[in-house]
Amino acid sequence: MIDAKFDDGTPAKYFIQAVEGDSMVLQRIENNRKTLLYIKATNVFWPDASTDPYNEKNSLWRVKPSAPETQDQLKKRIKDCVKFYEYMFRGYAVSTNNDIDFLGLPCCFRWYQGGILVEGADHLDKKWIDCFYSEDQALQARQMIEDVLTNNKYTWDTTQTNWLLQTADVLKQIYNKM
Repeated sequence: MIDAKFDDGTPAKYFIQAVEGDSMVLQRIENNRKTLLYIKATNVFWPDASTDPYNEKNSLWRVKPSAPETQDQLKKRIKDCVKFYEYMFRGYAVSTNNDIDFLGLPCCFRWYQGGILVEGADHLDKKWIDCFYSEDQALQARQMIEDVLTNNKYTWDTTQTNWLLQTADVLKQIYNKM
């Protein structure tokens, strides 16, 4: 059994129905309705915890600050965001799973094989906005990233056949130019 709480504080109980290899099925029953959740592991492993995007240090950029941030603090937050995605792409590139699921991740990027774009201000994901003190600061951070992408040239390694490694390498270049 797994105890959980909804964002309004209402408790929920989930029961593990099945575990097979890298998959698990959870069941929740409420008001005579049954919900089944199917969970599958990514099979991505970061042997060096310092390069695991999901470790606490590398995920701090996603935590909403309690007060407005200075331009330097916003810059650090977006640099940490870029580093997070670099580590994520690099981890997937060396794993057996090349199917990245961005569901639930705050992001202002649109990914393409051979390209990275920043979402327009009117299409920003709410999860991205929630990482910042205010919507205004989220828009400032988005603009800072777009400025770095627009004002610099990045080298896509066309000899690299793995687009995930290509993207990770360009994210590293972006990080270094911020």
